[in-house]
Amino acid sequence: MDDDLLMGRLCRGEVSALEQLYRRHADRVFRLALRLTGRREEADDITQDVFVRIWEYRAAYSPERRFRAWALRICLNQCRDRARRCRERAFLDPSSAEAMPDRQPLPEETAVDRLMTSQFAGAFLRLTEPDQQLLALRLDGEIGVEEIAEVLGCSVRTVHYKTREVIQRVRRMLGEDE
Repeated sequence: MDDDLLMGRLCRGEVSALEQLYRRHADRVFRLALRLTGRREEADDITQDVFVRIWEYRAAYSPERRFRAWALRICLNQCRDRARRCRERAFLDPSSAEAMPDRQPLPEETAVDRLMTSQFAGAFLRLTEPDQQLLALRLDGEIGVEEIAEVLGCSVRTVHYKTREVIQRVRRMLGEDE
């Protein structure tokens, strides 16, 4: 059954449709959240929040958009909102940033670290939030440029242009010549 049919069932209040959509798309949502937050626990929370939002806003879904693009857009919004709240907390209570306990990396985080060297990760973190989102989506490898454009609300041409621009910026940060 395709996503549009499942969304139709979901709009009629069928929870089983949400369960099927979750099984189909939760891994991709989780990977994007993990790439943007760097923390498994937060990525798990964001993944759950995304599907709660899908349930809450099911009537707002438009079949003209791909479901996966809509879910990934919700994920980006959740990541941005959490990052903003975290910055606000740290601003209001600077000691909260120091109170984060040290922890051992989880296997998934270790795998991500192998993919993204520490230098690249440092450069990635210095990018603006929209540039991080674009690069995280492009690094997924299973999401086409057309769908990335849909997620980000821009043209395919803009995705290509911005990707090239962001990669050049990362190369400059890493001291690589073009």
